[in-house]
Order: sequence, then structure tokens, then C-alpha cells
Amino acid sequence: MRIDIAGRPEAFQHPGVEELCIRIPLTGAPDELVIEALSASPQISNYCTRLEPHEHELIAYPNGAGLEGLSTLLTAISAVLARANERRLEQAMTEEEREARAAAARKQEVDAELEGWWARQHDAC
Repeated sequence: MRIDIAGRPEAFQHPGVEELCIRIPLTGAPDELVIEALSASPQISNYCTRLEPHEHELIAYPNGAGLEGLSTLLTAISAVLARANERRLEQAMTEEEREARAAAARKQEVDAELEGWWARQHDAC
């Protein structure tokens, strides 16, 4: 299951809490993999005082830097979600699928190298 940002994040104020909060809707409930990745991200910890995972949303409490760099904070959260999705996919793969994926990546690298070599040969003529 992929977990992505599902809609427009919105700012709100909890009653009795001085901090501004950002509600980030998600396509699924944050699992342990997502929570671990978010907690380990230095970019996110530099921009938030805390994150609270909820059912189908993430509540971020940005600090001053996070409010000034809100776009950067949301981009960092999107990147962490993408990496967590990639890890979840890799964990679900069989060994045969992993080998096929690695072979396809190697083929793509070799094709790019051959293309570069061919272009240099053509330029030299």
C-alpha cells in the first residue's frame, strides 16, 4: 500500500495550543515504516517541533524555520513518504523480483553508457 499526500495541506490552530499546526491528508494511515522514516529525517526535525500521525493524516507542528520554509517542509515530507513507499515495495518483493529489478537497472546504466560512447564516436567523425 502506498501512502502519499492526498490533498491540500491546511493550517489550523488547536484550542489552547499556541503553535500553528499543519494538517496533511494522507492516502492511508501512517504505518511504522512511515513514522520511523519521518522521525529519522533531519530535514523534518529541523522544521518541526513534533509530528503526530493520525488515521489518514499527519499533523505537523512547524517551528519558525518550518513556517518560513513551508514548501521545503512539505517537499521533505513527500520525499520521506516516497522513500518509505519504495522500502515497503522492496520488502514485499520476492528474491526473483529483486534480481529482475536490479538487472533492469544495470541494463539501463549500460544502455546509457553505450549511448554516450556512441555519441562521442559520432562527434569525433
